[in-house]
Amino acid sequence: MNHLALITLLAWPIIPLLWIPLHLFTGFFRKWGRWTYVFSVLCWGACALVIYSHRELLLAYTVRLPRALATIGMVMLLGGGILQALTIRMLGIAGITGGHELDNRQDVFRRDGVFGAVRHPTYLAHTIILLGIFFITRNAAVGMVALLDFLVVSLVIIPLEERELLKRFGPAFDEYRQKTPRFFPRIRL
Repeated sequence: MNHLALITLLAWPIIPLLWIPLHLFTGFFRKWGRWTYVFSVLCWGACALVIYSHRELLLAYTVRLPRALATIGMVMLLGGGILQALTIRMLGIAGITGGHELDNRQDVFRRDGVFGAVRHPTYLAHTIILLGIFFITRNAAVGMVALLDFLVVSLVIIPLEERELLKRFGPAFDEYRQKTPRFFPRIRL
């Protein structure tokens, strides 16, 4: 289980290190084009090196949870993976990795499929996956990353992304934003 926790801790920083600068300085990174990924990977590499060098401390603390949560965690990991795969299938690799923002594509605005249920299915998938991994590993650092991811995505990344989408798609995105929940799907009985 420590390997899964470590992989999670090492991989997670790429999300904020790509999306926050990309949405804060979209015009600047459009000029950089695909070199944006080099910037993100270099920043992520530095973070991963720090995380790896402190791995013993990060993996040392676990949280007591009922064993049944490990099974629930596996279901969440699978479900989040499926949601992520559906999102990738709809947007393609370029869409899921910021390529559409870099290219300023005006033709990639999806409202169907998983985007009919929530505006940001990939961030929902990340939250489900990270929480599932926390339930499986019971690693305290993974639990903190799951919480941190939810907060950073909800309070920073999504507002920045929606600002950029509103600039790109105007009233069509605003109408979609009014009708479709941001993160948690509506439960209809």
